[in-house]
Amino acid sequence: MVLLVQVNTPSNSFLTLRVKLGKDLETKEWCAIKIMKSTESVSELNSFTEEVGILSQCNNQQIIKLLSASTKGCLIMSHIKKTISYIVTSYAKFGELFKVILETGPLEEALARTYFLQLIKGIEYLHSIDICHRDIKLENLLLNQESQLVIADFGSASKINIEKGKPLPFNSLLPVGSREYNPPEMHTEKSYYGEKADIFAAGVCLFLMLLGHPPFREASIRDPYYKRLMRADKDEYWKVYKTVNTPPLFKDLFERMVEADIGKRIALKDIYAHPWMAGPVLTPKELKVAMQDRMQTYIKTCLKQARGALKAKRLEQKREICKEKAIIKEKPTAISSGEMRRRIDFESLLADKKTINSPNEKEEQEKKNYDSTFNTSYR
Repeated sequence: MVLLVQVNTPSNSFLTLRVKLGKDLETKEWCAIKIMKSTESVSELNSFTEEVGILSQCNNQQIIKLLSASTKGCLIMSHIKKTISYIVTSYAKFGELFKVILETGPLEEALARTYFLQLIKGIEYLHSIDICHRDIKLENLLLNQESQLVIADFGSASKINIEKGKPLPFNSLLPVGSREYNPPEMHTEKSYYGEKADIFAAGVCLFLMLLGHPPFREASIRDPYYKRLMRADKDEYWKVYKTVNTPPLFKDLFERMVEADIGKRIALKDIYAHPWMAGPVLTPKELKVAMQDRMQTYIKTCLKQARGALKAKRLEQKREICKEKAIIKEKPTAISSGEMRRRIDFESLLADKKTINSPNEKEEQEKKNYDSTFNTSYR
């Protein structure tokens, strides 16, 4: 299958952008294109191939949809033709949930519960087909045109190896995910279970959805906040948020999801049965209405930031042009060594003419002096 896609990104940003906005020239639908230069390392190429393999197995509304992929793509622009590997996925119009919360504030409890439920359903589906994401975070949770949550970026995802009906752990020495979302066993132990890591990261996401900021910097005893969470009495931790509305049932669910002991960490089936999950959940129509004002605010903020960035870029370009002009104006004309010697000789000659008079000039000067003396004596 040959897929013709128009890349709606300036060509000079090719070397810095990994994911681009594109448009299928046949269907006229927008899509996201993840590009990898073919010259990159073998390990990254293997990771790319594994990501494609995993996405091709997924068929769920909470998972980003794979449209096409190839290791022999060709990027053609006005002045460049480059061999690339690429993945084309469905387009999530409203982008990262992280940015939406960052610009519009934390979510209301029912809205947070709705998105959290969609996240848990997506994770449950992945685990049911023996896949763990291993990089669950708000930046990888996207919102589509209907404001529904979809899980994206499967660059760290991996198949779960099963032996005698039980999942095998992953090696902690091979870093994946994001430090602030990773469970403590990924920092301290030699191995970890991918399903447990996904549940831990989902708990961090829930906290961010409802409170608007991370619960800790990293899940280790070095972090003072997580250290308080590891204690039997967690009141000391929640005192920090005494001015914020933190429902007791939410606190209990969060604590059980980020439990340091993986044996005590809550399982997916128990998350569904938790009392906090029995609260109100928005229907698709209600969700779209609830997010409408937020999305308008978010889009306005993004446009304002884009205009500001463009204005700053143009101003910087003008400054660079002015600097170049000033340098050209002040820069002396280059003179060859032969020309320099000729000028020095000429200037020396002029200096000699000013200090040394010719014989005729001497006679005239002596005559003037004599006439002057004679006239003075006569008078």
